[in-house]
Amino acid sequence: GRSLLGNTLLLIGAALAAFLLLPLVSVLGALFKHYGYRLSVDGETYRKAGGLLTRHEDSLKRHKIQAIVLKQNFVARLFRRSNMQLRVASAGSGVESGQLPGGARATFLVPALHPPEVNELCEEFFPACDIESVRFSRINRRRFMTLILGIVSFPALAISLSLGLIISWKFAAILPIALGLAWLLANRYWKQSGYAVVGDYGFIRHGIIGTVRTIFPLFKVQRIDISQTPGQRRRGLAHLSIHLASHSLSIPYVRIADAEQLRDLALYYAETTVQPWY
Repeated sequence: GRSLLGNTLLLIGAALAAFLLLPLVSVLGALFKHYGYRLSVDGETYRKAGGLLTRHEDSLKRHKIQAIVLKQNFVARLFRRSNMQLRVASAGSGVESGQLPGGARATFLVPALHPPEVNELCEEFFPACDIESVRFSRINRRRFMTLILGIVSFPALAISLSLGLIISWKFAAILPIALGLAWLLANRYWKQSGYAVVGDYGFIRHGIIGTVRTIFPLFKVQRIDISQTPGQRRRGLAHLSIHLASHSLSIPYVRIADAEQLRDLALYYAETTVQPWY
């Protein structure tokens, strides 16, 4: 019983270690892919080139940018760097039929940026976009934590009781360990999640160990879906889904008033702007 429990805990620890090492592998791959990276601009056209073994070149026009996605895993956080993805709508992507594009062809990457460079490029691609002044509103903590703990508790309880009765009572420790880990991760996700509107732009943030921030012009929103379960309706909450021509965004347990305000703002900007969305 003791050796089996030890082996089980060792296996869980190895899985967590492998999960934490994945970003390091990603960093090594990025060094080969983006070695000698160079970004240049010619009018409205941006060009990037880089690569150690194979030279990669790509270009895009500013008006095709649907969103800026700033990604930072725990390795990048240590070095205060961020990767910037410019999400664009691909030609023939089928946006009108509800099919959204994806993959590398819909992404233009600017890697390993310092905070001042992030701010400078955000204003370059999205004029008057001030990411430093954003104050995020958080999702409803109680409902979100209850959902996560509820999802984890049933399988953890079943596994704990089964192994405890069949092999050793020590496996009963699985339940509190699983619930404690779920609480820590869910609480971290809650702290990292948020949404905001500043000027002409919408912002959504999420993450656990790292963070992902998405910035999008309100007039480029294709559709906004607001859905509610009976429980959310009673508490004035909703699930918000934002569809761009490049990809979709979602955030749960937002205040219904905030979701409706963002929808109305996006509709107003889409109807009044003279700028091309694609």
